[in-house]
Amino acid sequence: FWNNALTAGAIIGLLMAVSHIFERYAFSVGASLPLMIVASVEMLITSIVFVALLYLATRRYAKEVMASQDNIKYFTFRQGFLYTIIVTALIGIIVGLADYIYISKIIGYDAYINGYLKTMRALLNIAPNPNTSAMFGTISKQLASTPEPGLFSVIFGYIQIYMLFIGTPIGIVIGLLTKRNPVLFDNSQNGEHNE
Repeated sequence: FWNNALTAGAIIGLLMAVSHIFERYAFSVGASLPLMIVASVEMLITSIVFVALLYLATRRYAKEVMASQDNIKYFTFRQGFLYTIIVTALIGIIVGLADYIYISKIIGYDAYINGYLKTMRALLNIAPNPNTSAMFGTISKQLASTPEPGLFSVIFGYIQIYMLFIGTPIGIVIGLLTKRNPVLFDNSQNGEHNE
């Protein structure tokens, strides 16, 4: 279980970490409309690939479990759901670590906040509105006074996002799709073949 989950979590986690860093760059430091459009399309494609890879990893695990069973072959909803929850938690750890390294160690927290505010200001200038301008001023002050989060709080935050908010609903669907009820009577053993 753990070897399979760690492998799937590492592969999908690295893909999501690279995607996340690109999106962070595009929406803060890069701050150009064409780059944000590319990042938005990339985000959509990566989300689809994420779900597909998670499903394929769970299905592969289900086949391994059923192949290891002697008589009655089955895979429960609980097994599929638990597997996706563990894998998404591992993905959260990897993405959280990558996000922390990128923001804190590569570009710097202040540069990230300034880039984010620059992007928000540019987006607000496209369609100016007095209400959103006032709200932007409040958000700017709050962000400027917010201290940089620590490594463990960033990782814990991403575990929550990936495991609870993403992994739970996706895990329910994947658990239902990969569930295989036990076959108690196999007609093919009695000489009857269904063709």
